Amino acid sequence: MSEHEFDAHADSYRQTLDNALAVGGGDSLYYAERKFAALRAFMAERSRATPTAILDFGCGTGTNLPYLHGLFAGASLYGVDVSSRSLELAGERHVPDCQLTSYDGRTLPFDAAKFDVVVVSNVLHHIEPPHRAATLKEIGRCMKPGGLLVVFEHNPANPVTRKVVRDCPFDVGVTLVGQREVQSVLRDLGYRVASLWNIIFFPAALKKMNVVERSLRWLPLGAQYALFAEWQG
Repeated sequence: MSEHEFDAHADSYRQTLDNALAVGGGDSLYYAERKFAALRAFMAERSRATPTAILDFGCGTGTNLPYLHGLFAGASLYGVDVSSRSLELAGERHVPDCQLTSYDGRTLPFDAAKFDVVVVSNVLHHIEPPHRAATLKEIGRCMKPGGLLVVFEHNPANPVTRKVVRDCPFDVGVTLVGQREVQSVLRDLGYRVASLWNIIFFPAALKKMNVVERSLRWLPLGAQYALFAEWQG
């Protein structure tokens, strides 16, 4: 989807997404909470140092920014997106210590080795398959050695996920990214894949069951997956 197409969806983005997600129960905030619960758990289990600079790549209207600020209070937070209207709406959230910058879809507007953590949340499937490797390579350029890349993506093996994507207007024509594909690309580029967790097994109506999700990380049937990789370049 082009910059102008994302701009056209920006003002109605959350409502459109919530409508598509209704089939699985919950809304966009429920799914955001589950993703960042996974990131919080990974950071705690691996005893990783607190990051000082974090990039939300493809931040859109900024749904993830408050979660990142809450999780990493005191860190400098950055968001980039190709959609200028989405960035305007993200700015209206007034997230502290957050800088929003336009991105041309090719070269990130940052110096090399700037970020400790880069989050790519449900963005890769919007990038044409031939361009995904170049995008992940450019992200790596901006990461510190040993920096953490966090990829959240829709799970193509989950039938409810496929329906949500099929019914979502701004996902028309996208190609979902399989777990093996993204792992292979990252390894070829010089990332070390640390973990791949399957996440979001339960709808909001069954959220009490989320306490058992840790034991299901190995099962490739969650609505989404979380891939954690370290930049070795």
